[in-house]
Amino acid sequence: MGEILIDKEIIIRDVGIRFGLADVSLLKAYEKTGVMILSSDVSFCRLCEWRNIEVIEYKTFFFDNFLRCCT
Repeated sequence: MGEILIDKEIIIRDVGIRFGLADVSLLKAYEKTGVMILSSDVSFCRLCEWRNIEVIEYKTFFFDNFLRCCT
């Protein structure tokens, strides 16, 4: 895990996405580095999957792993 700095001007100028600033910054970080996206926004995760961007919807990820370790 880490943090990637994306200039706010780049985020604000993005007109192709109708999501919030946080989601746009995640997409910009992906474009810059190609790293996997971790998000709790199910519709945003679907968009990423549609665009062939590796994404994990974190509630499902942690819940599935919790079930594996506790059963």
